[in-house]
Amino acid sequence: MQREGIESVKLSYFGCVDPAVYQIEYEPLPGYPRYQYNQDVIPPKLSNPEPGVYAISATCLQGGFFGNRDLFKWFRDREPNAVIGHSIFVYWHKK
Repeated sequence: MQREGIESVKLSYFGCVDPAVYQIEYEPLPGYPRYQYNQDVIPPKLSNPEPGVYAISATCLQGGFFGNRDLFKWFRDREPNAVIGHSIFVYWHKK
């Protein structure tokens, strides 16, 4: 984030530790186990995302822990701009 000049990300994280521990500024998206989302409805902010930088764990991207496996379908249907550590998919979304 420092190298790219990114101040904050929209984050779907598969893990237990609060990313703030690593001084990551973020807006939480559904993740596991933090910010779980078990509804069948895909919220508009994920089916028609606003511009920003999105960082989504590979496990969350697949949707197996959510009520709706297609929660992150909009992102799965696109090529990520970067992949960090083989497990975090990064998307720079501009409208």
